[in-house]
Amino acid sequence: MPANNPHLATPPDFTSERFRQAREQIIVNGGDHVTAADQLALIWTVNNDLEKQEWDRQVQQQQQAAADRERQEAEERERLQLEREREREAALQEEKKKYRHKHAPIPQDAVISSDPIIIPSPIAVRKLRKGDFVELYYFTNKGLRSAESSTRSADDDALALLQMGDGLHSFVPLAAAQAKGTITMDKDLSWEEFAEAAHWLATAMRENEWPEDRVDSHIKFWIALEGHPWRHGHCEISKHALLTYQARVRRKWHDTLATPHSFNIALINTTLLSQIRDELVHSARVAQLESLKQVSLLFSPSSGNHLLTATPPAPPPTFYELLFPPPTPPTLAPDTRPNTAPPAQPMPPPKRTLGTRDTHPTAPITPRDTRPCPHLRMSWPTCHPTPNQTADKQIPPRRLSPDYSQIAQYT
Repeated sequence: MPANNPHLATPPDFTSERFRQAREQIIVNGGDHVTAADQLALIWTVNNDLEKQEWDRQVQQQQQAAADRERQEAEERERLQLEREREREAALQEEKKKYRHKHAPIPQDAVISSDPIIIPSPIAVRKLRKGDFVELYYFTNKGLRSAESSTRSADDDALALLQMGDGLHSFVPLAAAQAKGTITMDKDLSWEEFAEAAHWLATAMRENEWPEDRVDSHIKFWIALEGHPWRHGHCEISKHALLTYQARVRRKWHDTLATPHSFNIALINTTLLSQIRDELVHSARVAQLESLKQVSLLFSPSSGNHLLTATPPAPPPTFYELLFPPPTPPTLAPDTRPNTAPPAQPMPPPKRTLGTRDTHPTAPITPRDTRPCPHLRMSWPTCHPTPNQTADKQIPPRRLSPDYSQIAQYT
């Protein structure tokens, strides 16, 4: 490509002295300087035209390359923009899925209902959507109140590590982990709770688009249990047998779906119901025998338990004792002095005179004849003289109250 634009170039003056030599080379073959100058001008014009064509071609190539480069850059910018929009849309969809309550559409013309709004537990709703077994407890008044007062999480995929019954750990939904241990099993529900749960569960099954024939089968099943003669009898074990039958059969109905063992839950199997009642009767008898065995072992002489002769616990202190606690008697140090006294010698019996009165017993008195005092921790002669000492020393008997001046010498 020429360094300068040939379209801007002007032809030189070939008649000038500068081009004399070129004209003379042309004149050698004949002609003059004017003709030679014209020929030189013609040659320059031809070369300039070639340079113009080359210039135009290269300029066109450059323009085409610039246009292609600009088009590629625009396409790249558009591709990046579309990719960012797709990422933003994917992130928005993920956020909507994770926080569906935040992005849920709200009807602008709807007013809150005056009737009670029943919202079951999230784990119960998720099980119903899948068609799985769900405990009746979630639809009792107690379970609905618990679901209403508990924090509702919008993340249905949140998992928690939980130890199963076989000792192994498994990931379960967080809502199920939180509810584990707080729900009441179907067989342990009362008949009042069973009636509450059956009504709300049937409504929830319809709201979650269960087939109508399955909903009707469950309703007939529950009505049959409510109308069974055992339900209105006086035997509590028979009533419990109906609830246990409901719990077992409804779970077995879910477990046998899509298998050759599936059945109609609305049909009551009286044989199985009687077997369940017999099991409960047997369990009650075993529990009663175990309780009697425990009671017999508790009062057995060989067991070492003497409940009837057990010392009752000390009564709590009274208000007066708390304000004025009884004084603590002083603790006397043990006597560590060596015993240097001579061995005790028996005293001769006193002489008796006819017509005189025996003022003291004839029992001998030793110098160390002491007995513990129930009032103070000191020797008996120091606190209370014996009758012999009173008779010999002719001193009056002392009162029972201690002399605190004598206590001071032991403290």
